[in-house]
Amino acid sequence: MDNDFLNESINDLLKAEAPAGRAIAARTLGAIGSRLATAHLIAALFDNSPEVCRAAAEALTRIDDPAVAVAPLKAILTAELDQKNDDSE
Repeated sequence: MDNDFLNESINDLLKAEAPAGRAIAARTLGAIGSRLATAHLIAALFDNSPEVCRAAAEALTRIDDPAVAVAPLKAILTAELDQKNDDSE
């Protein structure tokens, strides 16, 4: 594995301005499969963008125990459902 690529992807996850860029970085880290990215992906579960949270959760399931991502994914889904319900009222 190329450590420069891993470090660049972690940096993109942490610093990309656009949510799409952070989500791509999370998916890339999942594909790389290095446990060195785990802490950064866990932090990304609390990103302001649901897209980034979802990508981080998916990446974690590829790298580690999927149970790490279950609670944040449930929170994302609940928030999305609440938003849809609020919009339909």
